[in-house]
Order: sequence, then C-alpha cells, then structure tokens
Amino acid sequence: MLGICSDDIDTILLTYGHPDHIGGLLDENGEPVYKKPELRLHPFEIQHWLNDEKQHSANERGKRNIILVRQVLNAYAAKVRFIDEKAIAHGIRSVWLPGHTPGHSGFHIHSNE
Repeated sequence: MLGICSDDIDTILLTYGHPDHIGGLLDENGEPVYKKPELRLHPFEIQHWLNDEKQHSANERGKRNIILVRQVLNAYAAKVRFIDEKAIAHGIRSVWLPGHTPGHSGFHIHSNE
C-alpha cells in the first residue's frame, strides 16, 4: 500500500469515458469518491457523451454508458478541465488518440532526471 488517501488526489486524467475508466469515480450513492481533484479530459470526449442523438440511437449497453458518464460529469462539473497539447503538469502532456471515442487521449509522461 502506498499510503495515499482520496484526499491526496488533486488531478484525475481521463483517457475516455467508458465504465472501466470512470466507474470508480462515484460511490454507491452517486457521489464523488474524490472531493478535491480536477478531472482532465479532451473537449471532444464531453461533446461525444453529451450528444443526445447518440443517446437516442444507442443500444441498451450504450445508453447505460452514456448515463454513467453524464452522472460523473455532473458530479464533478465544477472541476472539469479540458486538456490540449500543452503540458498538464511538469513532465505530463496529453496526446489526442481519437478512434476508440472522439476524445480518446493518452498521456506522455517523461522526465529529464
């Protein structure tokens, strides 16, 4: 165990909004697990999940995914920040990798040490 508490987390980098990537951000009551952090994600990712046409045309599994993403975005709404090609923090920058979802992103982590 690293000894890190949820209150120690100040930034969460989201690659995309599928349940296996965001499912741990809400507790069983739909409340944020993490109270302090900003959520960082690509703006196209939000556009994708908030698109009502996609929700109406999605299959049942897709609709459940969309509902979960919207719940997460609503719960953390005041702390959602968009990423771009600029550095997020020292040694971390986002890499846009569209395909899995329109805003799918990776993160390039490097050190000069």
